[in-house]
Amino acid sequence: MARHVAMAVAALTVAVTACGCANLSALLTTEWSENYALASTGSEATHPYLNDGKLSTVAETRNLADPREFVLQLDQPRRIRRIALKNDNLYRFSVEYWDAKREIWRDVATVRQRRDVEGAERIIQPAFDFGGINFETDRIRIDVTRTVDDIIITKSAPEPNDKVIEHGWREIAGRQREYFRILIERPGRVREVEVYGIASGGS
Repeated sequence: MARHVAMAVAALTVAVTACGCANLSALLTTEWSENYALASTGSEATHPYLNDGKLSTVAETRNLADPREFVLQLDQPRRIRRIALKNDNLYRFSVEYWDAKREIWRDVATVRQRRDVEGAERIIQPAFDFGGINFETDRIRIDVTRTVDDIIITKSAPEPNDKVIEHGWREIAGRQREYFRILIERPGRVREVEVYGIASGGS
């Protein structure tokens, strides 16, 4: 019970941070459209579990995928006012939409959770609700930067395909030694993405 309360509080905290207090009030009182993301509406995703409407299933990026991303293709261009994401292991990521007029991806929100304390249990935010948005698109992308399952190792020399996230020197036995911190990426996992507009007749 306590864990469920903590998760609910955490999700509410993210909503306040992402939307602001005024927008959070609107988020709670607005009458939303149907979920445009659902596969049953004709939308498609890079993984079928991303939009199957079930929180019991988990969508994964491909192993060793570069970039690690999920893409949701709506059945048609829609006016988007809210995006909800049910998380499984994402730690740092961004949500973007496709601007067809300019033919570029545009930012909706970027999540950068605080760095783990060494040796501490890694904790994810279970749900994110991004309100206070207003744009038209037929595509949503989730670009994964870090997951709680990623591993960081240290090498004295990187290999050609290594993803170096830090490079420096340190003293070992009285001598300066070069080191490289390498990110070992694991698949990103999301339980569900929901996309909403305003219901017909709503403000």
